[in-house]
Amino acid sequence: MKKAESTVHPITSSLMDFIPQFILHIDPIVHHTEHEGRRMTENQIKVIMMLHYTREASPRHISDVLNIPKGSLTTVLRSLRHDGFVSRRMNALDERSYTVTLTVKGSRFVEFHVGRCHEQLDRLLSEMNDSELLAAREGFQQMTQYLERRRTTT
Repeated sequence: MKKAESTVHPITSSLMDFIPQFILHIDPIVHHTEHEGRRMTENQIKVIMMLHYTREASPRHISDVLNIPKGSLTTVLRSLRHDGFVSRRMNALDERSYTVTLTVKGSRFVEFHVGRCHEQLDRLLSEMNDSELLAAREGFQQMTQYLERRRTTT
C-alpha cells in the first residue's frame, strides 16, 4: 500500500523540530529559578507571569489557560499567597468567588525573573552570528504578531 503524501506545512515541521530544543535549552531558563532563597516551581512561575500579563484572573481562568488541574492550582495559589506573591480579591456578589492579583513582591519577582531570563538567553544565543540572530528575531516577531492577531479574533 502506498503511503499518503504529507500535507503538513513546512512551518509546522520546523516548529515541531524546535520544540525539543525549546524543552532542552529555553524551558529551564524560563520555568526554573530561585528567588530570595526560595526555589520557584514551574507552575508558580507560570501563574505569576500570567497575572503579570492579565493583571487579574479567577482561579478557573488560570486553570483553563495554563492547563493546571484545579486541585494543583489551589496548592500553587495557596503557597504564592502565603509567601506574599499574590493576593485574593473576593467577589462582592458571590462570596465563593474571587480573583487573584500580583502583590508588590510578585511584581518584583517578575522584574527579577525577566532580567534573569534576558541574561541567560543572551548567553545561550551568544554564538549565533548577526544574520542568524536577525532571521530568528524576524521569525519570532512574525509568529508573535500572528498569534496576537489570532488571540484578538477568537
